[in-house]
Amino acid sequence: MDLYIAGENVKGITGGTNATVDYSSVGADLQAAKAKLEAAGDVIDDTTENFVDIRTKLYDAGTLINTAGTKFDAEPEENFTEYANRERVAENLKLAGTAIQDAADQLLGGSLRQAGTQLQTAASRIYDAAMEWAIDTDSNAQAAANKLDNYVNDRLNMAGQKLINAAQYDNLAGINLKNVAAYLSSVGSLVSDADTTDLGTAGTNLTNAATEIGVAGDNLSASTDNILQAGDNLSRAATYLATAATELGAPLGDDGLTNATADENAAAENLKDREKVNLTAAGDALIAAASGLSTAASTMENTADAIGPATWTLASDATDKIRFAAIGENYIAPGDSQTFTFLWKTPDIDIENSCTLTVLIYNVGKDPSAVLESGSDTVTLTVDGKLPTLVINVTQVGVIPVNVVGNKLDNARATITITSSEPLQSIGTVYVENSGGTKENFLPPIENTTLTVVDEHTYKYEFITVGEWDENVVAVRVSSAKDLAGNENKAGMENTVTVDTRAPIFVPPENSGLSTLVGGMQRENVVQAGTGTVFRYVDNKTAQSITIRVEDNAAVDKAKRVISVTVDTAAATRGALIENLWGLDPLTLSEGLISVLTVTATDWTGNSVSDNVENIFIDTKQPTIEFNTITKAGAAVGWTSGILTNDNSLEIKLTIKDQGYPTSGLGIAYPENLIVMLSHKSLAAANPDNFFALYAETDNRIVLENKAAWDPSTGVFENLADNAGKGLLDRTYYIHVWASDNLFHGIEYGKVASRSFTIDTVKPKTDDIGFSVDYTATTPAVPHPQKITTLAIGGTVKELDGVIKVYVAGVLAYTSDALTSLDWTASVTLTAGTTQRVQVTYTDVAGNESDKKQYGYFLADGSAPTVTISSPVTGASTDKTSIQITGYVTKNDWEDFADFAGKVKIQVGGASPGDVTLVQDPTDSNKGNFTSSATLGEGTNVITITAKDAVGNVGSGSVSVERTVAPLTTYAIIIVVVALILAAIAIFVKK
Repeated sequence: MDLYIAGENVKGITGGTNATVDYSSVGADLQAAKAKLEAAGDVIDDTTENFVDIRTKLYDAGTLINTAGTKFDAEPEENFTEYANRERVAENLKLAGTAIQDAADQLLGGSLRQAGTQLQTAASRIYDAAMEWAIDTDSNAQAAANKLDNYVNDRLNMAGQKLINAAQYDNLAGINLKNVAAYLSSVGSLVSDADTTDLGTAGTNLTNAATEIGVAGDNLSASTDNILQAGDNLSRAATYLATAATELGAPLGDDGLTNATADENAAAENLKDREKVNLTAAGDALIAAASGLSTAASTMENTADAIGPATWTLASDATDKIRFAAIGENYIAPGDSQTFTFLWKTPDIDIENSCTLTVLIYNVGKDPSAVLESGSDTVTLTVDGKLPTLVINVTQVGVIPVNVVGNKLDNARATITITSSEPLQSIGTVYVENSGGTKENFLPPIENTTLTVVDEHTYKYEFITVGEWDENVVAVRVSSAKDLAGNENKAGMENTVTVDTRAPIFVPPENSGLSTLVGGMQRENVVQAGTGTVFRYVDNKTAQSITIRVEDNAAVDKAKRVISVTVDTAAATRGALIENLWGLDPLTLSEGLISVLTVTATDWTGNSVSDNVENIFIDTKQPTIEFNTITKAGAAVGWTSGILTNDNSLEIKLTIKDQGYPTSGLGIAYPENLIVMLSHKSLAAANPDNFFALYAETDNRIVLENKAAWDPSTGVFENLADNAGKGLLDRTYYIHVWASDNLFHGIEYGKVASRSFTIDTVKPKTDDIGFSVDYTATTPAVPHPQKITTLAIGGTVKELDGVIKVYVAGVLAYTSDALTSLDWTASVTLTAGTTQRVQVTYTDVAGNESDKKQYGYFLADGSAPTVTISSPVTGASTDKTSIQITGYVTKNDWEDFADFAGKVKIQVGGASPGDVTLVQDPTDSNKGNFTSSATLGEGTNVITITAKDAVGNVGSGSVSVERTVAPLTTYAIIIVVVALILAAIAIFVKK
C-alpha cells in the first residue's frame, strides 16, 4: 500500500477561509497507519503467525486512520459548504479505521473469514473516501485520492480476500475432519462391540476422540470460523487417542495410534496458541496423523485375520474366559491338533506379574446337549508390561558430586554408569549431547557394543571430557532399553551432566586477600644491611590473617562449587555466614624470606586459580646489644655495669647484631640505624624517646664512631673513648646504644641499651697497707734469715675488692684475688741462699696500683749441713756382720735440729736407707751427734750418712769398710761338732 505517499499529499491540502484542520497532522496519521499495516503484514508473512502481535498492529493502524478522519471533523461548518466532499471523506476514513479495528479483533479470536470481511469493508470505505477527494478542487487532495484508490483500496481488499480464502481452506479441512470423526467413531463402536468387557474402554476413547475431531471440524467450518478452538479440540482428541492406544496394545495398532497422537498434538499446538499460529505446520501434522491412523487400521486388520481358526467360533462369555467352539463338524479328530489364536489382555501391564492360563477341553457326545470336560492344562505366564528404566550417572575420580565432571582430574577421564531396573536383552545407543536445544553430539554416538557390561544391570563407558562442553547443557541420553519381555523404553532416559572446566575467580572487594595482607605490613622496599638485597614487603610478625573472596566461574552455585582455598600449604576455612568468603587466622608465615606466597582456590572439578605476591621478608626479633669489654689497667676486661677503670683513654668493644641475620634478620645498617654515644647522663628508661632526647643535647654527649669498617654479620663495634686525645675525667660515664633493623618490634622503634663505667685514676696510698709482722729494720746486709724458701706474708688494707701484689727482688711474685676482707695473706717463694727484697702494693678496683711498700729483706737458707763420720774410718776391716757408726752433723745458727727429724739417713751400698737420730752436742749448739749400726755384707761396704735441712740443702759423708770371712775347713769342723752335739741331744731325749 502506498499510504505513505497519500499522507504526504494530504499534508499539502489547503483548507478553507477559516480552516482549522491541521492537514499536516492528518497526513502524519495516515503515514503512521501505513507503518503499522506494513508491520502487521510482515508478521502475517512469517511461517509462525502471532495473532496477538498482528491484532495490536492492525488495531493501531485502524486507530490512526480513525483519528485522521476525526480530525477532518474539526473543519468549521461554513467550510463544509465550500468543501462538502471533505466532510464525507472524514466519515469514510473513520468507518474504515473502525473496520480495521474489527478485523484485528476477529483475527485475535481466530476467525479468519470475519477478519477478511472487515478488511474488505475497510477497503470499501477507503475507496469512498478516495472518490470524495477525487472531486476536491485541491490538487493535493486529488493526488491523495489517486493513491488511496489505486493502491490502498486494492491491496487492502486483496488482503481481506486472502483471509477469506484461507478460511475457505479451513472450511474444507473442517469438512474432512468431520469425515474422519465419523469413521473413527465407527471404529470405536466396532472395538467396543468386539469385546464389551476388555475393549470397551478403548472403544469409548476412540469415540471420544472422534467427537473432539468432529468439533474441531465444526470450528474450522464457515459457520463457526474459529481455528483457535479447533486447536483445543484436536489437543483433547489426541489425549483420548493416546489412552486408547495404551488400552489396545501392539496387536491392535498402538504404535500407529501413538504416532497419530503425537501428530495431532503437533497440529493442535500450531492452531490453539494465538501467539504462534502456523497453518502450514498444522496441516502437515494432520497429514502425518492420517498416516498413523492408517497404520493402526492395517495392524488391527492383520490381527483380526490371525485370530482363529476360522472354522471355530470365538466368544468371551466372562471377564476372564474365552471360548472356542467348532463350527459344524470341524472337531479335532483323534490324533490331530489344532492351533488357536486369540488376544489376551494382561491384568496389569504396569507391574511384573505371574498369571495362570488354564485350558479346558470338552467333548461333545452324540447328544449335542451333553458337553463333558475331557481334560485340562495349566500354564503359568510371567506378565511384564512395565517399561525398563535406567539410572544414568557420570562420575570422575576426585570429584565428589555425581554428574559433575571437568578436564583437570584423572586426566579428564570420566565414566558413564548406566544401571537398569531389570535385566535387559538390549540397550540402545548412548549419546553425549547438547540438551539445550541443538542436540548436537559432543561425542560420536556410543554403540552398545562398546559399553563395558559389569553385570546384568550395569553398563559402563569411559570418555574424555572436552573443555568447551561447559558452554552448553550436557546430557547423557540412552536411545532405548528393552527388557527380557520385550518391553522397550525409548523416552526420557537421560541425565544432565554439569561440565565445569573453568577456573574460579577472585572477586572484590577482598579478591585473593594478598593486597590487603601485604598492605598491612610495616615496610616496603627495605634494603638489607650488608647484602644490599631489597625486600618488597617486610613485617615483624609471623602470625598474620587473610580474607579471600572467591567464586566459581559459573551461573549457579558459584560459592558452593569452590571446595578448597589454600595459602601455600595452609588450608583456609569457609565463612560460616558468607559462603564465598574464606579466611585463615592465624596465617603463620615463616621467618625470613618468603620468595612467593601463593593463594590457590580450587573448585569441585579440580580447576584452580592462583594469585601470588613475591619477596616478603619476616623479621620477628629485635637487635641484640652486648657490652663485651672495656680497658682497665691497659688490658681488655669483661664489662660489667658500673665497672671501675683507671684508663681515661679507654677502648670499648660491643657486639650489636640483628638476630637471625641474614637468613631471618634484616641486619643493622651503620650509621643509619646504629648510634653509640658517650654521656655522663643516664637514661630514665631504655627507650628510643629518652635516647633521642639525650641525643639532642649535643653538649652532654659524644657520638662514637666504629674504628673499623662496619660488618653487620659480626656486629663488632670498637672505639677509643679518649675525649679527643685529652682523656676522660674521673667520674661515671654511660655508653648508650640505639640499634634498629628498620622494623617495629613490640611498641618500640629500635632497641636501646646502656652500660655505665667509672674512671678512677687516683692511686691508693702505701699507708693504707699494713703488715702483721714488721721487717722494716732488715737491710741487705742484715736480712731476715729463712729456714725455708716459702715466705708467708699477711696484713690489712682499707678497701675491699682490691688486689694485693707481692714483688720479690722487684719481680711480681704474687697477685691475690679481689679481697673480700680487709685482712689479707700472701705467700711467695724465695731463692735459697740469696738476700731478696720483698715489697707489697695494693691495686684498687679501678686498676690503680699503689707505690711499692717495703716489707723487708730476707735470706733463705742456701748452705747444706756438713756430715762427719768419726768411726770407723775408711779402710777398716772386720769379720762381723755389722758395725757401729758414730759422727755428727753441723748446722747453721738459725736452724733447729728439730727441722732435721726424719731427714738424716744411713745407707749401705744399694740397700734401702735407714733413719739416723741426731742428739745435740752439749758443748756446741750447732753440732748434732749420732750413733748408728750398719749391716755389712761380705766384701767391701760403702756406708753413707746424708742430712737435709728445712730448705732441702743436702750434706753427706761416707766411709768404706771391708768385711772378712774364716777359711772353709774351719767351717767344716764347726759343722761336724754341731752335728755331734745335736745327735747327743737326740739320744738323751730318747732315753
